[in-house]
Amino acid sequence: MDDLDASGGDFDPPVWESNAKECNSCQKSFTFSRRKHHCRACGRTFCGTCSNHKDELPPQYGLKGPQRTCDICHLTLQQLRIDENPDDHPSRPDPQQVKSEIVEKLLPLLKEPEDSWIQKVNKKGIRLDIKKLKNSNLLCVRVTYTIRAPLAKVVHVYNDKEVWKKLQPDMLKCNTLESIDEFSEYLYVLYRVPVMDNRDIVAYSTVCEGSLKNPQSEQDRCLLTTSVLHPLGTKVKGTVRAQINMGYTSFTQSLLEGGEVVTTVTAIQHTDPRGMIPPKLVNSTITRATEQIQLMINYIETEELEYPSVAFGAGNRIQCS
Repeated sequence: MDDLDASGGDFDPPVWESNAKECNSCQKSFTFSRRKHHCRACGRTFCGTCSNHKDELPPQYGLKGPQRTCDICHLTLQQLRIDENPDDHPSRPDPQQVKSEIVEKLLPLLKEPEDSWIQKVNKKGIRLDIKKLKNSNLLCVRVTYTIRAPLAKVVHVYNDKEVWKKLQPDMLKCNTLESIDEFSEYLYVLYRVPVMDNRDIVAYSTVCEGSLKNPQSEQDRCLLTTSVLHPLGTKVKGTVRAQINMGYTSFTQSLLEGGEVVTTVTAIQHTDPRGMIPPKLVNSTITRATEQIQLMINYIETEELEYPSVAFGAGNRIQCS
């Protein structure tokens, strides 16, 4: 199958792929409930989730009105629209400014006393705490756990989108919208929410050397995440755009008395899911989250994986001032 052609020259419409057994994007097999669809731009076959965009195609396609497109073709078409009419779209965020703003939000939170957190879960080595932030009705959530694996292996797995999709069934998509540098990118993430509309997020994400508590440590890494307005992050019908006010995950390697190397992970999230979420659904979400963390821990501790000797993020030093 050919990729999207928007050159405007001689053009043969794409031939629709036939006899596909699985989605070209997520590789999930087609079933009675997971039906196959063709991207009108490239002709390849996808599931409904991976081809949930509607775009007007260039005139040479001979198709009028919005047409079903896959994620890749949608991004290409959206970039063409941005190039043709830049004033009609939001400007790209300044990554350095975004990074500075999230650090500025996080530093006061990390300095607050430990007794300001309220423990909600402490099971199988996973502790979940919550706290109320000033000027916000939304709870901040902190999860802490230790993985019996070196820092480089843990960060390697956490930076692997395919592993996250595999171990978090509620994560329907985790795609790169735009790479900023080796360590940073803009992401589009789509989550399944039971009973309610799915939620999606457009976010800035970067992995840094050091942490906000130990910025000079070579045995620490941290992941910074926050929602941004990005011109490639278009909204999808039937999906509610959630907001990550601040996301911070620290990874700290240490040595146990017996010589075993472990990595302690602390993840802090302050997120607005947008819309009223029933308390029962919130409780079930917390339960599912801890179960998925346990799956991730087991995967990292037991799988034989190839990973770099130095943890990802080296050279991208965190700046605390």
